[in-house]
Amino acid sequence: MNLSIFNSRERVITGFVIKFLLFLLPPMLLIGFAEYVLFQTGESWPVEKVIEVQRRDSVEKVLYMRGILSQQFNSYKIEGIKTFEPKLLIVGSSRVMKFRKEFFPSMAEEFYNAGGILQCVGDFKAFVSLLENKEIPIPEYLIVGIDPWWFKQDNIPSKTWLSKERLIDHATTLTGHQLALRRLLLNPDKAKSAFMSSNSSHHLGVVAILQEAGFRLDGSKSTSSHLVAELDQNPVYEDREQPPIIERIREQKTTRFTVSDVSLENLEMMIDCFKIVKNLGVEVIAYFPPFSDESYEALEGSLPLAEWWHFYKEEVINGISSTVNNVINLTYPKEMNQDQLLFIDGIHPGEIFVALQIKYFFQKMEAEEISKGLFTSPNYLDSLVRSTSNPIEFNF
Repeated sequence: MNLSIFNSRERVITGFVIKFLLFLLPPMLLIGFAEYVLFQTGESWPVEKVIEVQRRDSVEKVLYMRGILSQQFNSYKIEGIKTFEPKLLIVGSSRVMKFRKEFFPSMAEEFYNAGGILQCVGDFKAFVSLLENKEIPIPEYLIVGIDPWWFKQDNIPSKTWLSKERLIDHATTLTGHQLALRRLLLNPDKAKSAFMSSNSSHHLGVVAILQEAGFRLDGSKSTSSHLVAELDQNPVYEDREQPPIIERIREQKTTRFTVSDVSLENLEMMIDCFKIVKNLGVEVIAYFPPFSDESYEALEGSLPLAEWWHFYKEEVINGISSTVNNVINLTYPKEMNQDQLLFIDGIHPGEIFVALQIKYFFQKMEAEEISKGLFTSPNYLDSLVRSTSNPIEFNF
């Protein structure tokens, strides 16, 4: 081959490669910087690493809550159960996240709040299967938060929140990082603020850094420090969900409050699961989370939702109560002579209200064996409640 022709081809190929690399350089730099932001803020840390850091820096009280990568309460909380092997375990939706280890002083170091891992009856069935198959440790005591919308015909998901596929931590997958990059590009200001604050914050995750809110080492969820400070200055109730819970009830918005036939099948499945857990030797407490005054009264007066609401109050609560001997059912604040001021929104009680609910429960159960195992004196929670002036959050 003619040497000049060979050299010419070599120059063309070299030029093409250089141009191609220069073409790739900007997106590669962008992706590299995005990954650095995700790592620096703790967003892309695997949940095992997060829990390790929380345990090591327990004095610092490291909070964890993602805001760009998929939050995946399920992966984080299941890993927490495996790590801590709690004797007292809380499971349910976000409505049980305010249970704290300090409420159970005799078991404070053996407590874990896995609130957020259950979104439906199917999730509870999957959780019970994990216990049966010894994929997670079996606790001595299990408090199960139960939501009324689990017993609607339209609440039968095709995939459980606790399937093996959905428990894979997105921090460890290419798809998870691709989705995170997309969200990062759509929310550059939030990511920038978290990145700029990451060096001065010991919290992990964009939400934890920016709002100073997230999961504590014991699995409970702290409220935004900004909201706590606001309520210190001006303690008034406001339904802070978007759209507000009261609006969803009145207009039957979102799947929780749409008109739907009741599901006897879901109730039977729930009861069967409780029987299995009891056969595993676990002491079970069924917890029916409360509603704010206005939300409860709106549900009581809603004709479109009357069949479902009546089914929940009568069939669901009575059916589960006949299977589970221990029940915390104080769904209406006025039953405890309390006010909806103790609520974050229409369906989420603050820590103070949860502490008072537990106190009422143990006052009724004082002579029972379960009370002796979990609790020391009803006066203890009274002293905790008196120690704070904030209506929703303790300061310990």
